[in-house]
Amino acid sequence: MSIEATKSVTTIASLPNRNVISEQKKQASPAPAKNNANIGSNVSLSQKTMTLLQSSENDINLEKITQIKQAISDGKLVINSHKIADELINQILQNIEK
Repeated sequence: MSIEATKSVTTIASLPNRNVISEQKKQASPAPAKNNANIGSNVSLSQKTMTLLQSSENDINLEKITQIKQAISDGKLVINSHKIADELINQILQNIEK
């Protein structure tokens, strides 16, 4: 397989400056609203969602992260892809059962 033709890359010299674009956005006035009626909506989150949104000190194991960083820098990190795959499958199965 071969590449038959390639296009050369050219630069675009006439792009507007970001400062000019920012200033134009500041000066632009918003379009008037056609309907001034207040529209509200109610949202309720499940208890499971609320639990997931709350962070805890156990979210990140800093000691484990330090060990992994050290193993990477030493060139001694061993990745067991079978173990990772098994855990992913187990988590998916647990989520399906719930």
